[in-house]
Amino acid sequence: MRAPDEWNALFMGIRHGYKPDTPDVYESGEQMVQQAEAMGISFHGLRVLDVGCGNGRWAAVLTPRGVSSYLGLDVVEGSIAFCRETFKSYPAFQFDALPAFNGRYGGTKESRAEDVVFPVSTYCDIIIASSLFTHFERLTAVERYLSEMRRVAAQACTLYVTWFRSPPNEVTSDARRTVFPETDIRAVLEKTGWKIHSENGGTKAEWGDQWLMLCTT
Repeated sequence: MRAPDEWNALFMGIRHGYKPDTPDVYESGEQMVQQAEAMGISFHGLRVLDVGCGNGRWAAVLTPRGVSSYLGLDVVEGSIAFCRETFKSYPAFQFDALPAFNGRYGGTKESRAEDVVFPVSTYCDIIIASSLFTHFERLTAVERYLSEMRRVAAQACTLYVTWFRSPPNEVTSDARRTVFPETDIRAVLEKTGWKIHSENGGTKAEWGDQWLMLCTT
């Protein structure tokens, strides 16, 4: 197993996707995983799907936690290539590109997010959508992704998902920081078959204060 400083040294070589040249990527991932654990999630033995996996900050932190399997999906092909190389000595960790386009991160321009199909062959016990929908320009795209998540969810599955909501933020479709009305978020979760189990944060109009939800099937 790699130590945190070894992971950070690898992450410093990132040239695609989320936060190139950031020295503390592992620590930010550890903070999020610990937050999930504090809310009652144990990752040991779980089949994990990480949608919007970026360059693997969740994956790195999950390597010592005994997950059964991990699949990371992202629209940035450079990030997927980086992760495949970086995690090649961890056979439980796999990565695949999503054929869709995002206004901030790019992707496959000829493919709409509303038409995406997840390349997932097994059911998942936990699905991570961390800082994913905070960059979606359209609620229709959110609905498609949530529907795909529900399709591949195991009978007892948890969805870890974060948002920027209004209030307290102002509604915007800017892909750098998308904000949806809280009523729309609750409605689209219900429409796609997700039940809100618990929620935390998202009470301040600040970049780092995302609204965290744990949802269940």
